Formats: sequence, structure tokens, C-alpha cells
Amino acid sequence: MTQHLEGSNAALSRRQVMIGVAGLSFAIVLGPHGRAATAVLAGERTGKALSPWVSIAPDGAITIMSAATEMGQGSMTSLPLIIAEELDADWSKVRIVPAPPIERIYGNPGFGGMMYTAGSNAVRSYYMPLRTFGAQVRRVLLDNAAKKWGVPVEELTTEPSVVVHAKSGRRLGYGDIAALAEVPAMPEAQAAFDWEEAAAWALRGRGERGRPAFGWDGLTPTEAAVVDLVAEGLSNPRIAERLLVEVSTVKTHLHHVFRKLGVTTRAQLAAAATERRAGQAS
Repeated sequence: MTQHLEGSNAALSRRQVMIGVAGLSFAIVLGPHGRAATAVLAGERTGKALSPWVSIAPDGAITIMSAATEMGQGSMTSLPLIIAEELDADWSKVRIVPAPPIERIYGNPGFGGMMYTAGSNAVRSYYMPLRTFGAQVRRVLLDNAAKKWGVPVEELTTEPSVVVHAKSGRRLGYGDIAALAEVPAMPEAQAAFDWEEAAAWALRGRGERGRPAFGWDGLTPTEAAVVDLVAEGLSNPRIAERLLVEVSTVKTHLHHVFRKLGVTTRAQLAAAATERRAGQAS
């Protein structure tokens, strides 16, 4: 992997120039209650590489590669967000770096493995593989935390960018784990998009998340942001514009929100959000 990245310095430099010219940085605002998370477009990855897609620095900064070209639809943000949510990463600590032109690793499966962004298919094509890759890195972090503490990995959960051992009350940040992490050899599927093998690798004993499966506390930060914007009366295209993601990503989040909150319509969701907000204010 290192040889591939070193062989693409010229391509990365061109990206850095484009980043500098555009002055691209962006923030995702998560609702009207002061909750905010930011992700920054950066020129190069930092920290320890836990996969070709994710690196984590000792200070907890998480670099996620984005294989999509930004053309105003939020693709460059949407793809890293898929990885970040499966990884259970704190979005405020994420740095997004354009992926180097290594099609074997970063190619779009919707275009035969070419690094090509078109037809509004980036999220559809990359969605399941990126979820798998995020789960793989999360599993690496869980395994290393279990080894450090000498506990079964099944006893561990995660909160955003933290591994938690509830029985002992111990917590360990992703940056602390990554600094000492032993990274196993990833299956070749990580590069070749053999989804069944990669998914099996990622899902073997991956452990449970700290957040519940249902209810308000089960929402991810982005899902909570979508709820806030639905309550404000924004349409899916407007929400996508506000969060710098694709409309299809908003629809996916809404599907998860409906399931977690037990609602079936936007009107029910908006009413529930308004009622909850009033209860918190009283």
C-alpha cells in the first residue's frame, strides 16, 4: 500500500493545488441546539494507516480517503461519511483527502472499477463496500483495545471515536489505540471488491455499538441532523444541500430514522421532533 501511495505523489500534488485554489473547507451543522461537527478537506493523510481508506493520528484526527470527485452534489463528503458512521467516528475529527488514482483500491464498482464520478451513482455504488471497510477498521480498533486490556472483545462497545469497556468503566480513544495498534493483513477483497469475503471478515464478532438500536439515543449525529432539518420543513434536496451530501444519502438516513423512531411519515417525524424539543426546553 505504501508503495502505491508513494508512486502517486504527482497526483496528490495536483489535488493539493486544486484544494488550495478552491479554498475548500466545509462544516456540517447538526441542528439548532449548538451541536456541530466539522470535516475538513485536506491535502494528505496523517497518522497510522489502518486500511487504505482510513488513517488515525495519535491526537485522534481521522483521515478518510474519498474516491469521488466533487461536482456540487456532495459526493466527496458523502462517501467518507459512510465510512465514518460504520467506524463510529467522531465526525468533528475527520479530515477528508482525495484518494490517489489507484483504481485497484479506490475504483468505482459501478463503472467497472474505474475512478469515475458520474450519473449520480457514487453513493449507490460505494455504499456497501465502504460500510464494510469502515467496519473492518472498527474491528481492528476493538481487537487492539481488547488485547491491551486483556478482556474479551465481545465485552467492548464503541461511542464516537472511543472504545468502551462498560464492566470496568475504562475508555480508550481511537488515537490512543491506533498509536500502538497491530494491523492484520486485510483480505485482498479490500482492494478487489470481493464483497462476501470482505463482509465476512468485517462482521466476525465485530461487537456492539454503545448506542441503542432504537429510540432517540440510537440516532447517529448525522441522523439527528436530518431530523432537525425535517422538523424545520426542509425538503430532501435542501437537506442534502445543507449537509453537503447526496439526496440518496438523505433518503438512506431517513429510512434508518423511521425504523429507529417507529414513525412512517415526515409529518410524524417532524411532530415527534417538535414534541421532544419542547420537552427538553421545559
